[in-house]
Amino acid sequence: MKKISLDEMKKIELNMLIDFAKFCDDNNFTYYLSGGSLLGAVRHKGFIPWDDDIDIMMPREDYNKALKTYKSDIYEIDSIIVNESSYNRYARINNINTKLESNLRKNLEESVFIDIFPIDGLPDNKFLQYGIFCIQQLLIAFHLSTILKYTVSSRYEDRESGFFAWRKYFRTFIKFFMVATIGKTNPSTWALILNRIASKESFYNHDYVAILVSGPHFTKERMPKKVYERKVQVEFEGVKFWAPSDYDYYLKRLYGKYMELPPLDKRISHHDFKAYWKEENEI
Repeated sequence: MKKISLDEMKKIELNMLIDFAKFCDDNNFTYYLSGGSLLGAVRHKGFIPWDDDIDIMMPREDYNKALKTYKSDIYEIDSIIVNESSYNRYARINNINTKLESNLRKNLEESVFIDIFPIDGLPDNKFLQYGIFCIQQLLIAFHLSTILKYTVSSRYEDRESGFFAWRKYFRTFIKFFMVATIGKTNPSTWALILNRIASKESFYNHDYVAILVSGPHFTKERMPKKVYERKVQVEFEGVKFWAPSDYDYYLKRLYGKYMELPPLDKRISHHDFKAYWKEENEI
């Protein structure tokens, strides 16, 4: 198999985004650039230079409808919403002509992808909101234990010295224990439970909303719905895509002073995989 370079992979992902964005616009489905992709659009007008993925988000109602109706000859939706055996807790669009190999994940059939996250409503009570976030974090940990290999946790690698050194090894111990126990269960089961709990409250019926099936930002994902009430266009790799009207609030909540570049040692991709063409294919 021919290896796909980083620049090639970005072009593949951009083409997937263009195709799905057009589908959403043609069918009046709302989407927004999300996470690092939105940060990249605002700060770099494209990919964050050391990043290699694309994320978008959609109100749950539009998310469900879009996943069930999107069609393409070379792109395929994978989600527990349309495929009960899917191991992903949120949707992915896969390029079926590609293949990924990862050192961190179990032997799963994966392709070059872009991620789609549902935005769900939150109950009005703040204590209930926090409870849902905690439950979802636990379920996400269960889900991850079913797809990850036995590898040392690297979350605190940048703080290995001194007091924080124990955190890396404690997390690794917990991870190994969960992979050896809960890791024997079916990831599809946890993906289904996560989505059933997350989707109980409608995006449109509450003042606060959040992406509940992802995980890394925990309660920082809690946003006033008014952040998403209007759409604005932002440039990403020379193409215009939709962003939340108050993307400044969104990015500050997730990343703080988001226009400041991180230190050089933090400018690394968070993915650990290699991409290949299944055959001799063109982008």
